[in-house]
Amino acid sequence: MTSYSEIVGAGSSQTTSSLEKLEKELREDYDDVIDIPVDQLGDNYTAAVYSTGKSFLIQLRLAMGDESFNQFMKEYYQTYRMKIATTKGFIEVLSPYIEGNEDAKAICKKNTPSPKALSSSKNSVL
Repeated sequence: MTSYSEIVGAGSSQTTSSLEKLEKELREDYDDVIDIPVDQLGDNYTAAVYSTGKSFLIQLRLAMGDESFNQFMKEYYQTYRMKIATTKGFIEVLSPYIEGNEDAKAICKKNTPSPKALSSSKNSVL
């Protein structure tokens, strides 16, 4: 979320076309590191963690629309302010916002661990 908030906080243009362009650039630069196990990333660790997370949030925002995405982000922040944020918690807060939105669900399925992996992980901190 830190990398995503950099683009929001920096006052960069928030038009759909500018977000689509940024997301495309991120995907082109870092898509090849998404499926590599963490212990094999080497110098690509930072790119994999920060850039793919930023790309995921941009894709999610584009699929959800600004109003719904911003409402979700406010609720997520209020829920986890000063607490440990987990992937499972992220998905729990997000789920009602993407109900019926197949594009957003597909983005989440591609970019988050399976429910089985989440239930076996105690501290999958975002």
